[in-house]
Amino acid sequence: MSRMSRIQGLLDFSPLAVLIGPLRAAGGWQLPVLVALLLLSSLGAIFASHEARRHFEALERARLARDQLLEQRGRLLIERGAFSAYHRVDVIATEQLVMRSPGAEGTALVRPWGARPAPRPVALRPSTWSRLTSGAWACLLSCSWPPP
Repeated sequence: MSRMSRIQGLLDFSPLAVLIGPLRAAGGWQLPVLVALLLLSSLGAIFASHEARRHFEALERARLARDQLLEQRGRLLIERGAFSAYHRVDVIATEQLVMRSPGAEGTALVRPWGARPAPRPVALRPSTWSRLTSGAWACLLSCSWPPP
């Protein structure tokens, strides 16, 4: 018995031979179709893993861009806070724009359209004030507490 015939005899009892044996005996076209489907399936798996890697790389690039944008946003917020500080605005207004606060002569009171002027406060003379306060004291002294 030759070496090839012994190997062929071993292959006839392998699990693969048990599966392929009926296909080979049935007409001969099932085995090539099975092999073609197997190849297509393996190519599909290779393509799917390649696409998954490509999408993962795009995701990592997007995460890196997000991190860079968040870092830039933080720097811009700090810069905006520095530019809008009251002291900086005051220095720019007085030194570069030569602005100043208006005095009393440059200030005008503007009332809304149709508004009546506020009533002038009435100055009480000292005699009126003393009569008002003495009357209040007299009332407090004459009243009994608690009421009957």
